[in-house]
Amino acid sequence: MKNKGILIRASFVCLATLVGCGYGFQGSRNTLPSDVRRIYIPQVENHSAESGFGPLMTDALRDQFEKFGAVQVVDTRGEADAVLEATVLKIKRTTRTTTGTTDLALQYDTSVTLASSLKKSSGVSLWSTPAMTVSKAFGGTANSVVESSADFSEGTLTAAGLAGLSDQEVLRSQEASSLRSVANEAAKKIYTAAVVGGF
Repeated sequence: MKNKGILIRASFVCLATLVGCGYGFQGSRNTLPSDVRRIYIPQVENHSAESGFGPLMTDALRDQFEKFGAVQVVDTRGEADAVLEATVLKIKRTTRTTTGTTDLALQYDTSVTLASSLKKSSGVSLWSTPAMTVSKAFGGTANSVVESSADFSEGTLTAAGLAGLSDQEVLRSQEASSLRSVANEAAKKIYTAAVVGGF
């Protein structure tokens, strides 16, 4: 009976290890043609009013494409087998929830819509999307920020620091954090669609 318990525990450990490594295997998968190993990612064009989002999105894309080693991100077009280009079409911020009595906004949604494409240096299209939208919700006041959320833990605020800020300061910080989260999420989606492909 004791041996059976040990066997069951060992099976769970093996299963957990395989499941835990799943994203790593998926991220390193590469469905691109064998002659596409080096990719150039120029600065993302930004047609929105958020002037700093272009460089933020560019960095997120480069980080994501370098993360798994499936392809190499190079510094110039001349070195590349393919070029990934992206354009921010619009960034929209909408009110998600308000208080019932004062109409004070408690939560907002940030939505970013991008067009992107991956082409061989010869101009042959490998993948493209005319409009991909990624959204994130964020709290607009100290009371509406979910401190236990993954997005909050990735931001610059701490629970202690949050208590000392005005609602306006919280809103500005949460807006900036939501843009970083959206950029990272969009980069993951683009990488998965362009490099990993479907399963």
